[in-house]
Amino acid sequence: ILIGLIIGISFDIYNVTKLTFRPRRTLVYIGDILFWIITSVNIIFLLLIGNWGEIRLYVVIGVIVGALLYFRFLRRAFTKALFKLVRILQRFWNVIKKVFGFLWLVITYPLVLISSIVIVPIGLLGRLCMRVSHLSRELTGKLVLNPVKKSTALLTGAVRKKWKSFFKG
Repeated sequence: ILIGLIIGISFDIYNVTKLTFRPRRTLVYIGDILFWIITSVNIIFLLLIGNWGEIRLYVVIGVIVGALLYFRFLRRAFTKALFKLVRILQRFWNVIKKVFGFLWLVITYPLVLISSIVIVPIGLLGRLCMRVSHLSRELTGKLVLNPVKKSTALLTGAVRKKWKSFFKG
């Protein structure tokens, strides 16, 4: 009879778990198969402990009677208690998530604030340096490189002329 009660209780625990998490259909199929495999192993284990693993007609009748007694008299109260327990655990989990979320905010907000205070000015300084660099490149090109290129071109032209006149003549 006790084995039948255990089967009924474990079946309702499994059903409440399915209703709470609402898995996809394939996971339900896999869960059903795993439930009955685990339940069968537990029945065999309990039979080994209880009566040396002998399966007699009175054992089968006892299991059926235990399951029927559970489903007839205890199921409503047990499932109601399970759903209350699930709601309490969900509330507890939500409180834990809120507490850890708040702690995470308390720990990370100063870091974000400090990084904003440090990184934003550094970024602005970097932009300013880039603009100064770009401006200095333009000025260097206009004031130094262009005259040097012109004088180099003139000098190169004069050297070529002299070089050619040297060999021609």
